[in-house]
Amino acid sequence: MNRIVKLPMYLRVFYGTYVFSKTKEIGMKKIIGVILCIVMSMSLMACNVQPRMGAGDIVLGSSASGGHELMLRDFLYFTSLLRSQHEQMLMQFGIPWDAFDDHWAEPMDETGRTMFDGVKENALDELKAHVVLYGIARSRGITYDSEHIAMVRAAFNEEVAMANSPDIVGARAFYEFYFVTAAERVEVHKLFNVIDRFQAEIFESIEVSDAQLVEFYNNPENADVIEDQRSLTVAHILLSFDSEADDIEANRTEVFEKAEEILERIQGGESFAALVVEYSQDPGSVENDGEYIITRNTNFVPEFLLWTIEAEIGELGIVETSHGVHIMNMVRRDSFEDMQNIRQTSLDGPLFALAEAVQGHLFVNELDRLLDEYEVDDWVIDMELFDSITNNIYDRARRR
Repeated sequence: MNRIVKLPMYLRVFYGTYVFSKTKEIGMKKIIGVILCIVMSMSLMACNVQPRMGAGDIVLGSSASGGHELMLRDFLYFTSLLRSQHEQMLMQFGIPWDAFDDHWAEPMDETGRTMFDGVKENALDELKAHVVLYGIARSRGITYDSEHIAMVRAAFNEEVAMANSPDIVGARAFYEFYFVTAAERVEVHKLFNVIDRFQAEIFESIEVSDAQLVEFYNNPENADVIEDQRSLTVAHILLSFDSEADDIEANRTEVFEKAEEILERIQGGESFAALVVEYSQDPGSVENDGEYIITRNTNFVPEFLLWTIEAEIGELGIVETSHGVHIMNMVRRDSFEDMQNIRQTSLDGPLFALAEAVQGHLFVNELDRLLDEYEVDDWVIDMELFDSITNNIYDRARRR
């Protein structure tokens, strides 16, 4: 990339005036040639101009009491992660890519704060906690894994190389998506790696006895934690709508009538599994009698998941989702004994045993305890920088 040196405005004005004053001396043809050369040179240089990339070592906020510094690069990257995760979730709920601009501009409350304001404020709050945990970890002698970071660096370099396109070089494409350079992203991951190693150390130090399991399971205050981890087995027969039908509404009515007919056959004693093979248009469950093993946190369409959570064992029903019409059958919920064992599902991999769920709950409590013990209440954030940089992120996100 060529290095461009621009003249200050007053020198450029002087230079233009000087050239004009010499017109009579060197002749019109010669000056036109000189001007053309200048214009061509400036055009060629402009083609090579790229805005500076990277936040460098700019500090966005600091805490004098804890000796903490929150780097701008950490905030930029973390914000891009939260925004990307949020948009992926929106897409799973059927919100198209071109609707994201309107979504981010939606007000969160009567103050006029937008959804994007919420993301950037959340990123700032979470990073403050990350920086505090990082400080605790470093005080206990925990450092990043150099081999892990070497793999991360290689992966990011490969990602940059793959991002090349006819319109934009890979480094620029990488930067426009993550808001940091590949080198800065490596630095952020050093912080994340130290925190990950510290958290793994805490998690592994927590032991859960059988007596604690029983006590935890029977405590009504832990009902939400238990239900989040409880495996639910549900079976369904999917009848898809025909999106290319001449009469969409007529096709929808026809599909619902077919679903009612199949439901009546099941209620009449016919095998659900046999009807799955005969009618279901979901290839992911046909070979498993139409069954899925899920939890309340599984990424299923909300109508399907809500019916499963609320249904009684053995209950049948019909649910409409974006995929079509489902004839539902609630098969089972894990008991206490079931939850003491890890169950497998091809969809989401191993589900946590109850012991690991309890261990995770106690782990979160320990992190909260540490953050309370090392509480930092003197953060000073450069709000002018915060507002200007996050507005730029928002504008770049909207342009994509």
